[in-house]
Amino acid sequence: MEFDNNDNNDKRISVQLAVTEAAVLAAASRLYAAYIASGQASPEAEKEFIKKSIKQALLMATTIDDSIKAEGEF
Repeated sequence: MEFDNNDNNDKRISVQLAVTEAAVLAAASRLYAAYIASGQASPEAEKEFIKKSIKQALLMATTIDDSIKAEGEF
């Protein structure tokens, strides 16, 4: 993975996630960790299982959003 950076010595990237994006990342990373722990996710299938975890986390998030009326939501 390569990233454009003005400082050639600094290889870090900057990521700023919204609160909802961070919540989906947290859920997806837990799902992905479970795939790894159960032996289902191999290094060769890393991208496939990351995408699968994100899709599952998004399904969970949208199902929750459709099911619950949060404070201040109309």
